[in-house]
Amino acid sequence: AENWYLFDEMFSFYNVYRKFFSPSKFTLILYSKNSKILEKIDKYDWHDEVEIIYNVPRAAMPEYINLATHVIFFLNCLSNNGRSPIKLAETLAMGKPIITNKGIGDIDDIENDKCGVVIDKFDVSQFTNACQRLKNTKFDSQAIRDNALQKYDLNLLCEKYKMIYDKFF
Repeated sequence: AENWYLFDEMFSFYNVYRKFFSPSKFTLILYSKNSKILEKIDKYDWHDEVEIIYNVPRAAMPEYINLATHVIFFLNCLSNNGRSPIKLAETLAMGKPIITNKGIGDIDDIENDKCGVVIDKFDVSQFTNACQRLKNTKFDSQAIRDNALQKYDLNLLCEKYKMIYDKFF
């Protein structure tokens, strides 16, 4: 649901990001047209760098993720506490580094695992620091994919769940 995403914060981040990674393009994938989001983008002088794609079928998401250098998503912690977004596993499985905010599911380990950058607060100094860390980190796509396999492979997770379940019953 689009109300989980912090669009103002993502656009503010991109305002800093584009200075570190130039030329750049912000591809925004939305379920449907949303005039409020479009108005937010129009406030920036880089709105012509934004490509908006609507209603992408889940099966086609890997195509779009594969085109990215980095994948950004800032989520509302209140509505996403205790869950890990599907796009996290999808993105890591594609070997792409993630830029996201702290406090969502098991995302906080992303940076320690060399799979991306985690933002503590939404301000220009944090964004600048995050972009510097991104620029100074050599991300290894295979290592990111391997990490995703260890943490999010459904068969492995089912085995772990069964082991825990068997201990109690």
